[in-house]
Amino acid sequence: MLIGSLPVNKIEIPTFLFKSLFQPYIMSGLLCAFIAAISWIGAASKFKLSYAYPFVSLTYVFVMILSMVVLKEKVYILQWLGILFILLGVFLISRVAEL
Repeated sequence: MLIGSLPVNKIEIPTFLFKSLFQPYIMSGLLCAFIAAISWIGAASKFKLSYAYPFVSLTYVFVMILSMVVLKEKVYILQWLGILFILLGVFLISRVAEL
């Protein structure tokens, strides 16, 4: 559900933002951000930063796949190639940490 653009009248902006906050996509985004923050705190406290931080790049993979599935966006071959490089990089970094 689209709610439109930001109102020109500054008095209507707080109402617009409050109504926007309860849109399903906004609520699910906030929930995902909260879960990600809690997960990051857990990972950062358990693993070395040089090992844990590269896994943050997996968000690019998840965003692309979810935008393809949920938003029906077209994903091109070069984008898949980029995702493959990200996955390969995370895999290699995770292997180096075991040495």
